[in-house]
Amino acid sequence: MTKNITAVILAAGKGKRIKAKKTNKAMMKLNGRPMISYSADLLQEIGFKKIIIVVGYKKEGLIKHFGNKKFIYAHQKKCLGTADAVKASLPKVPLSSTDLLVIQSDDSAFYSTGVIKELIRVHKKNKNSLTFLTVVVDNPNSLGRIVRDKNGELKGIVEAKNASPAQLKIKEINTACYCFDFDFLKKHIGKIPKNKLTNEYYLPSMIKIALDNEKSVQAVVMPNRFFYGVNTPEELIYADKLMKSKLQ
Repeated sequence: MTKNITAVILAAGKGKRIKAKKTNKAMMKLNGRPMISYSADLLQEIGFKKIIIVVGYKKEGLIKHFGNKKFIYAHQKKCLGTADAVKASLPKVPLSSTDLLVIQSDDSAFYSTGVIKELIRVHKKNKNSLTFLTVVVDNPNSLGRIVRDKNGELKGIVEAKNASPAQLKIKEINTACYCFDFDFLKKHIGKIPKNKLTNEYYLPSMIKIALDNEKSVQAVVMPNRFFYGVNTPEELIYADKLMKSKLQ
């Protein structure tokens, strides 16, 4: 299933909201283990042979934890958003790769192997340019909403700040876990516009680019019990409790 697919874990962010100072956010612990270690174990269990970790802020501790044997490291020199982080990984991707799986290090600790396998299965079966995971939650808050037509077909993604009152009622959100056709990604990632407020480049823009270019794009809904984002100290405490109860 993972033949010719390279996996990328994004772990370069500063974690401003979680107030990470002494360590990389991805190295903060859930049940005594760095949260990124769950994501890395998941990918290895699925069978990925090539796993790239994009590092940046406080990268030394992360690299020391994993060592240089298991993973490939790509360095995001400046914190310029998730699309820039993926762009930093591209020179490290083997030439034999036809597809690229991208996951975040701060919300994938609870993913199951079945969720990722289903994403890959759908992506390959339908020969999509882009396939990504979504989840239905009770409180979407500031997360991007998934817009579908009356037949359930994907029409786009809208950020909360740009959403209409009707769109704000949508409870399906983007989890930021993607499977890309590698040629499509390489061709279009440089076209992502810079966010005027943050001066960063965001990976969800690839969804709009794919749709605008009439490429095959698909959103796969995952069970919400496998998704939990860790962005604040309070969420870290709660995720730690969840992981402890899960592993008891």
